[in-house]
Amino acid sequence: MTDLGYHIKTLSVNKNLKSDYNLKIIKNLSKVNIFVGSNNSGKSRFLRGMFTVDKSLSFAPPEEMIDIDEYYNILKEFMGAIINTITKENSIEGIGELVVNDLIGELEILENHPLLKEDEELFKDFHRLVYEISELNNSSSVNLKPNYIKIPGYMKHNAMTNLQELINDYQSKIDAIKPFDRTSYKINFKRVYIPTLRGLRGYVDTIETGKDVYKERTKNDYFKEAPEPLEIHTGLNLYDEITDMLLGSVQQRHNMVKFQKFLGESFFDGQEVTITPVRHSDVIKVRIGAESEKNIFELGDGIQSLIILTFPLFKYLEENLLLFIEEPELYLHPGMQRKFVEIIMDDQFAHHQFFFTTHSNHFLDMTLDMDKVSVYKFKKELGEHSGDPTEEIDATFSIENVSNEKQSVLQELGVRNSAVLLSNCTIWVEGITDRFYIRRFLKIFQEHNSHLKQFKEDIHYSFVEYSGGNITHWSFLDDETVPDERHTSMNAEKICSTLFLISDKDGDKKQPRQEKLKEVLGERYYCLECKEIENILSADTIREVITEYEEGTLKHLENKDFTQDDYKNQYLGTYIDDLLPEGTRKRKGKYAAKSGTITSKLEFCKRAINHIDSYEQLSEEAKNLSQAIYNFIKVHNV
Repeated sequence: MTDLGYHIKTLSVNKNLKSDYNLKIIKNLSKVNIFVGSNNSGKSRFLRGMFTVDKSLSFAPPEEMIDIDEYYNILKEFMGAIINTITKENSIEGIGELVVNDLIGELEILENHPLLKEDEELFKDFHRLVYEISELNNSSSVNLKPNYIKIPGYMKHNAMTNLQELINDYQSKIDAIKPFDRTSYKINFKRVYIPTLRGLRGYVDTIETGKDVYKERTKNDYFKEAPEPLEIHTGLNLYDEITDMLLGSVQQRHNMVKFQKFLGESFFDGQEVTITPVRHSDVIKVRIGAESEKNIFELGDGIQSLIILTFPLFKYLEENLLLFIEEPELYLHPGMQRKFVEIIMDDQFAHHQFFFTTHSNHFLDMTLDMDKVSVYKFKKELGEHSGDPTEEIDATFSIENVSNEKQSVLQELGVRNSAVLLSNCTIWVEGITDRFYIRRFLKIFQEHNSHLKQFKEDIHYSFVEYSGGNITHWSFLDDETVPDERHTSMNAEKICSTLFLISDKDGDKKQPRQEKLKEVLGERYYCLECKEIENILSADTIREVITEYEEGTLKHLENKDFTQDDYKNQYLGTYIDDLLPEGTRKRKGKYAAKSGTITSKLEFCKRAINHIDSYEQLSEEAKNLSQAIYNFIKVHNV
């Protein structure tokens, strides 16, 4: 079985795409890599270039697959040995110095190589040197690029003998640290491409000839010159693929059982799902629970789409897989988009890596609180036009690794606030960290109460961020005595009558506003019984986060016995700074911003929620808040 869990972290762009994309390398690749940008921004072309990696792009070996530092040290030592050998054998004044200087120059190029730990080309240097040394047998001189180092023919015999001994010695050292293909250095990843042209309902040509017309069209349009074989998965050939697995090896049959179980658990409330290819037909029958069998194409379009997207995960369950997907959001409700991301993040697919283009802001939103996600923004750039109507300008494309919370990314996607009004009810929170905390609390609450109906974000409910003080712009705080319509606020009830509003307590100054909200919204309003959302965290969670920041348990902290009551009405940043005076902590900088609140609130939040895994870790107020939100969602999803 192939080694599992390796992810490519760096991408080297070769000459076919280098000029168009004006870059040599893409860094920070993660398990999930999202390409965003407006239409015609170059993201789909780049994705296809990645898929046909032999033609346009090359992947650097994952660090887990080879000790790069050890390889480089051996290469450096080998070149030094070559220099010593040539110097020793060279007896004519001046020649030795020239040869040595040129070899040193080549070594310096390697030492300063910008892709030293990122470009697989480096790994070819040893074999290039070996090849060029072996050419001593066939010519009176040999050119060691890049500086055309010439070794005279009269040196050839002694030099060749000693250099061959070096090769044998260092070849064994190189081989000892390379667990993959020692000749081509290609990484053993299975690659599958899923185009936008996909579906489970075939055309007449597919039925009569057995050809996957979607695949043939995709190959003809995009991959005419690509090396064979290419695995393009459109769904039209699913009948044959499922049949092959059901009649295949023990491992294939086992994977098919897991796929059916996965479908039942993920999409059909745990009911047993049975998939059966009908003989002398191209039809796949699906039975769900005790229901009568249905044709697979009679399932909802969203379910069909998810079957197409997830089947390769089980087909190659035991292999390292690179899955390239054009716009996975097609036919998927936002809730199903969330389900897809949750699926590919599952541990059983730890050795699979994903690259996809998207126009969906929901993908960006749901990955904000996930690790192992990288976002790349694509943009087309045109040079200046002379005004000549016959002049044609070649476009270039920029690629920027960005944070998925950047406003510029959402602007590229044309996101509008109305994009969230798709669920049966909404939870209004002050900001992004409130959303992350409450999302985790609600998840833990539902897992703890597994006997209750389970509700899913973006299907049964969604979050809306109203940005704190902006709540004053909404109509539930209007002064009814103001007659001037020009000064009235936005009517939240008309926009979204099924909302649940949460606000921080902050201080006494906001009490009149909170009382007004309670009067208007009643049970649909919840004011935290603490200063800010961070103050709702339990004392144990605060300890865990501080310990992580401080890279270990502090003796000073061990002697501090505190509870949530001690900090719930104080700015948490100031409280922690007072708890850990300067000179007792390792973290650079203070925990408090100028206002006293936590500095780097988003980072603190992500650390905190990583330490909340069970119901017992929630504070009492977090439990009460979760119960209130759950009750509200339940009322609107009967």
